[in-house]
Amino acid sequence: MSRDVAYRLNVHLDEGTPAASVPNGEMMDLDIYEDSLYGQILPSKWDNNRVSGVMILVDGEDEYIVEHDEDGESLITHVEKWATVTGIISESEEELRIKILDYSLEDDLDYISDDDW
Repeated sequence: MSRDVAYRLNVHLDEGTPAASVPNGEMMDLDIYEDSLYGQILPSKWDNNRVSGVMILVDGEDEYIVEHDEDGESLITHVEKWATVTGIISESEEELRIKILDYSLEDDLDYISDDDW
């Protein structure tokens, strides 16, 4: 992973091991990498009966919390749809998170014939 990507994610590289600072000042290990996922966009947070955060459910079991930034917020309008998302994934013992770099909705895909699948 490049230092540029690490710094954009507020991750510090210490002797080659990715780690992130947590509120109490301790360090926790993270696996951080870029990948593409296919899954369903589902609500993860609600604010006054309105969706305020989303996750990507992959294979019916892995829940990737979408980072709450401009790209992540754009997925809120697509709740319940299926999408392929590309982003920077961070895995900790507690959760899986993804910072969205790009996405395409299944409904937006245009397949000309069965051979294109």
